[in-house]
Amino acid sequence: ADRLADEHVLALARKLPVDASGATLDSLFAADAFAPLAGDALPYVFAAAEGLPELGTKAFAARRAVLAALVAADPADPRCVRRAASLVLEATASCAAVARLYAKCPRLDELGDEPWIATPDKGLVSRRDAVWDDDPALCEAAAVSRLAAFYDASLRTRFLDAGVPARLGSATDCLAILRTIAHSDYARLFSSTPQDPTAAAWAAARAALDTIAADPTARDEACNAFCARRLVLVLDDAANTLVALAVDEAFWEGASPLALVNHYPHHRAFFVDLLGVAPTLSPSRLLLFRAPEEDAP
Repeated sequence: ADRLADEHVLALARKLPVDASGATLDSLFAADAFAPLAGDALPYVFAAAEGLPELGTKAFAARRAVLAALVAADPADPRCVRRAASLVLEATASCAAVARLYAKCPRLDELGDEPWIATPDKGLVSRRDAVWDDDPALCEAAAVSRLAAFYDASLRTRFLDAGVPARLGSATDCLAILRTIAHSDYARLFSSTPQDPTAAAWAAARAALDTIAADPTARDEACNAFCARRLVLVLDDAANTLVALAVDEAFWEGASPLALVNHYPHHRAFFVDLLGVAPTLSPSRLLLFRAPEEDAP
């Protein structure tokens, strides 16, 4: 992609023969033709310059498409960059070449919430499914891509200007974190933290709940999420584990270590007034309790 900033190389590339589909002709398929166009951005597909045994392979076709896209791409057009990025990622599974395309395009914000950000494990993702950097365990729990793991810090401003959040923090992120902690192996997720995994997961769950409860625009989303799955998390100190309760199983006050007032003393309005959690534990509500089951996905 860097070579396309050279007007002389670009002019030569645009004069190369193409067929009706826009793909470069076989006269291009030699190392001395690829080198000035691709440079070190694309791994050369052939083991030797002679013979070209891979001409008919799928891998070769992918690289030919990449070359055609790069030659025809306008580095300032975000949609051209998105297409070229998709082809480069498919052919190379590397973000290094894609980073050069992003660095040359100042209008990436025009892509909005379309998937355009290349990641080696998820393909193209949207800015809503990415953050620049945050705790790796929390990013995994929120199912977002941590771009600092794939891109140089010089691209941070370019991504932020395009609408990528600097860190986790939306109510949607926090609800995803609660779902993951409640319904997956949180001990594995937080195994690399210096804390005990249960303590780390509990701290993350409480921080997520603080964010959700403080966001008045997320009330409908929160109600739907908490009613659909067991997301009311409480810490069972005796067993050193987290217990996930449904809204109709939880209660605010009562002679039980599971009473929410013991775990979220400042969030009565969220649990009782918004979600409809029972204010007290009555004898009749004891019948509701059962061993938590894995909810249907």
